[in-house]
Amino acid sequence: MIDRNVQPKRTKQSETRSGFKLGSKTSEASGGGDGGDKWYQKLIKYFPAESLSLYLALEGVLKSATNAGSERVFWMLFALIACMIFNWLFLKRVWSISSNTQVFVSTAALIVYVYALGGVFESLEFYKSWQGTIAVITASAFLSFVEPPRGA
Repeated sequence: MIDRNVQPKRTKQSETRSGFKLGSKTSEASGGGDGGDKWYQKLIKYFPAESLSLYLALEGVLKSATNAGSERVFWMLFALIACMIFNWLFLKRVWSISSNTQVFVSTAALIVYVYALGGVFESLEFYKSWQGTIAVITASAFLSFVEPPRGA
């Protein structure tokens, strides 16, 4: 008979490459033990998941429904602006984020992610896909330094 009350034994395999154990609240890689947000928790607070999902859905529809050219560029730009407004309203009304800085940074992160994906920026003459990768890496690195307000 199987005893379901026995806890699994933790091994070194339960550690991630970044050095913290899965499910643990503190670690060497987590950025200290002051009770504040860890670096990855800060980053997640600025990731505009709902807005990026909305943009990806709109982009998919637009790419399949419109011809390449100025009409598609117009609608892709419209989709990006609509998603930026959605991000602002969603964070303010649904998540009740009172910090305009946090909402602004999240909206700027949305633009960076869309740039990395190409989106409306693909139509710009200077755009190269590797630039988007550099933009996401750089933005993610610097976002870890931005302190979200406590309780956000």
